[in-house]
Amino acid sequence: MKTSISQSHSHISNQKRELLSNALKFLEVRIKTIHTVTQWATRMGYSRCYFSRHIHKIYGETAISILHKTRLAAICEALYNQPSAKAFTVARETGFKDDKSMGQFLSRNFHIVTADVRTRVGGDFDKLEMRKEEIYCYFTNRVTAG
Repeated sequence: MKTSISQSHSHISNQKRELLSNALKFLEVRIKTIHTVTQWATRMGYSRCYFSRHIHKIYGETAISILHKTRLAAICEALYNQPSAKAFTVARETGFKDDKSMGQFLSRNFHIVTADVRTRVGGDFDKLEMRKEEIYCYFTNRVTAG
């Protein structure tokens, strides 16, 4: 028997549920300065364990996967907005120390390099209709399939 979202989250107060539901917007605005789930949870006023558990219940994804997805989306957006920008510039704009650390993030989490992202953002999506979710799905499917 399936339970509705409201039934499965009945132990979470409405106020906390609403705050946690805004967690994605909170992260997107602060992606340059939030690097870990602990930082994200602390800045929202929760412990990492409580935050992670409830984020997973609400969104169906782990907090770290949402953080990685949001960071990848920020990189894609920066490359989309400035196609000729150097990797170092994109890295700094998206909260990385330098292009090497951004490259390590992409390699470790998505098994890709910056050039793969640049090519995908610049070449395969209609520029007026580009959506971050499509980019994320492309690279995550590539990781699981490859």
